[in-house]
Amino acid sequence: MLALTAKAQVDWENPAVLGINKLPYHATLQLPSRERECKEIVSLDGQWAFYWSPRPEACPADFWREDFDVSAWNSITVPGNWQTQGFGTPIYCMFYKLQKLRAAFPLPCRGGVRGGVSI
Repeated sequence: MLALTAKAQVDWENPAVLGINKLPYHATLQLPSRERECKEIVSLDGQWAFYWSPRPEACPADFWREDFDVSAWNSITVPGNWQTQGFGTPIYCMFYKLQKLRAAFPLPCRGGVRGGVSI
């Protein structure tokens, strides 16, 4: 009867299981003044080869291989956003959205100033 009522608990539902096959915790921080001396820190800033595909299934096969020819690809600046560098369609543009919302929904008067908020 006990075997029928007891349910085996899977690892992802067991709060006592914090991780399986994990490395021990460690700090990866480095003092900014010593960053140049640390060989483990590699800056990813710069120009990166970039290929924008409108659909994931349209991306080139084996593009992840180190010997893949990316000479015909464009380049983007990292850190950066590829939509602001001419690829794809920007999904979010704060200023444009705020202007449309402000026109559609005037803000109530606060402190004698119509609109209450300056954008």
